[in-house]
Amino acid sequence: MEAPAYGYSNGNSAAWANSEASSFYNSSECECFATDSCKDPTITITNVGWLPTTALPSRMGGDGVMYAADSASANSPWFESMVFPENPSGTIKTPRHPDPNRRVCDGVYVWPMYFGMRDWMVPMDERPDCSSWSFSITKAYSASVRAGFIIYKKEPAGNFDA
Repeated sequence: MEAPAYGYSNGNSAAWANSEASSFYNSSECECFATDSCKDPTITITNVGWLPTTALPSRMGGDGVMYAADSASANSPWFESMVFPENPSGTIKTPRHPDPNRRVCDGVYVWPMYFGMRDWMVPMDERPDCSSWSFSITKAYSASVRAGFIIYKKEPAGNFDA
C-alpha cells in the first residue's frame, strides 16, 4: 500500500481466510503439494508500505520466486489495498498493481463533501477498478459509529468458485 495508508485487522482477515482452508488450491505445481500441506490454514497478512519515488518492494511467492509488488504473475503473493480518495489528503492515487482482481478498495470517502477540490463532484472516471469495494453509510456524520456495505465483482468466476 502506498503510504500514507491505514488498514483493517490483518489478524481477523487472515483468520477468516484460514477458516476456508479446506477450499485452498491444491495442485502439483505448488511447493506445499509434496508435503500435503496446501490446505493447511497458513495465511498471514502483512502490510508492506511503499513511498513514491522509491522502488516497489519484493517478496517471495509460494513457488519460491521473488515478485515485485507490481508483478502480473498469477503466482505473485501481492494484492493492493487503496482508499479512494486517500485520507487525509484527498489525493486520488494511481493503482500500482496491474490486475484489478488483486485490488481491494475502500470507498468510505466517496461522498461529494470529500471532493471540494473537484467542485463537489465524485470523479467517477478516475475511480480505480477493484475486485471489491467497502463503503460506509455513516461516515458522513459519525466517526464513532460505523455501518456500511461491501460490493464484489462477479468476474472472473474463478474468484468465487471455492
